[in-house]
Amino acid sequence: MRLGLILLMLASLAIQAIAQTTLYYDDFSGTGAVLNATVPDITIGTNAWAGSTDNFFDDGDAGGGVTYGIWLPFVPVQGNVYTLSCDLTQGWCVIGFAETDSDQGFFLGAGGYATIGYNDSTTFTVRYWPGQNKDGEVNLFVITGTPAEGKVVLDCTDPSSANWTADYYWKGVLKGSNVVAASGDYGDIQYVGLTAAGASSSAFDDFLLVSSETPVVQNVLKIPTETNELEHVNVLYPR
Repeated sequence: MRLGLILLMLASLAIQAIAQTTLYYDDFSGTGAVLNATVPDITIGTNAWAGSTDNFFDDGDAGGGVTYGIWLPFVPVQGNVYTLSCDLTQGWCVIGFAETDSDQGFFLGAGGYATIGYNDSTTFTVRYWPGQNKDGEVNLFVITGTPAEGKVVLDCTDPSSANWTADYYWKGVLKGSNVVAASGDYGDIQYVGLTAAGASSSAFDDFLLVSSETPVVQNVLKIPTETNELEHVNVLYPR
């Protein structure tokens, strides 16, 4: 078989690598000081946590008794996919995206989007919400073991921001695949963050938001079938 044909077959394969960028990361390894106004370990610019001023702490703990939220600025880019994860280890704790930075959290003013939560205060359940606030609630299962990581993969690749989907994971296992949004528009998302609720205190650990960026076209070389001459073609590579 001619060398040119072999190389052409290799060049005809889809060449698409996705560039991933960590936007936010906080390991909550503080000493118990108030989380509000502190800067995560990895952040966008100089962005700091903002929201409830006396219920979230930099060691990941959150007080009980009311529903409250704390936020980081975040505006999704059309064409990208965003993976949000956090260990939800105690109490009634939720992660996700939001339209506003209400101190009262996802469900009482913030307009939550693509949220997942763990509740040990009454029913010991994991739930996710594929629409705004509590729209489309899915009650996954009763917790029978140690609380673990919740993860949401928000897909913003559709040109219409009213058409968005998300995947929902618990403990690394896919629980909801390509779930269509029950309501909301990803173009309205302005924040990402945490909500805690219920009578007992909550606890979070290893908050992480990663962006998978849309590939862009760059020039590479291809050898045609019949000759060994080089020509330029366009394929997809990351930004």
